[in-house]
Amino acid sequence: MARLGQASASGLKNFFAFAENDFAMATYKEVLLEFRRVGAYVKVSAVDPESFTEVHIMGPPSAGREALERVAVQKLRRALSRTGRGR
Repeated sequence: MARLGQASASGLKNFFAFAENDFAMATYKEVLLEFRRVGAYVKVSAVDPESFTEVHIMGPPSAGREALERVAVQKLRRALSRTGRGR
């Protein structure tokens, strides 16, 4: 995934837009991610801006940003496939 950039500087510094290349369908899909520290854990929210489908995961900070991101995006894909909006 390639980071497109941060959202506006209106205090949402933890939002990043990611574009994924899906070679099977030759389409691009955008996912919004938010990483928020909640006590001893990190809450990751993943949002599909087209359908407004949102999922959340919690994990330890020691898991690393990439691992938490991967799990959140997988969960979002699963949720989208259940609603018929996934790839």
